[in-house]
Amino acid sequence: AVNLRKNGKSYSEIQEILSIPKTTLSDWFKNESWSKDISVFLNEKSKKVSTVRLLKLNSEKKAHLQKLYAEARLEAAEEFKMLKNDPLFISGMMLYWGEGDKVSLHQVKISNSDPEMIKIALHFLYKICGSSSDRIWLGLLLYPDSKS
Repeated sequence: AVNLRKNGKSYSEIQEILSIPKTTLSDWFKNESWSKDISVFLNEKSKKVSTVRLLKLNSEKKAHLQKLYAEARLEAAEEFKMLKNDPLFISGMMLYWGEGDKVSLHQVKISNSDPEMIKIALHFLYKICGSSSDRIWLGLLLYPDSKS
């Protein structure tokens, strides 16, 4: 075990080779300065390997997302060609442009006091966006001076 440790093996590697529990190895080597130096070296080596792995993973994830975004842009362009002359599509887009919340990234929010505008927004969400009623939330603010 001493030779393996001096050759830079970790407790896990020594345990695998000699079937000696890590707690026993730790007890044997805890007061040895050379073993502490090996621990520091192994930790630094592990950090470098982890950093390289993480950079590779981030690069792969970025490439995957870029591919997905490119596909989504193509799909959106095709969908726009089919919808650009649809009055409901145009109405819904104009309503969102004028009355919509452009801050929320994963929600469509439209505020208006005219019930007809809300109906158009709902038709747009159902027919153009393909939303279902369980994904649509309505909020109502009533003020004392509002018309009935």
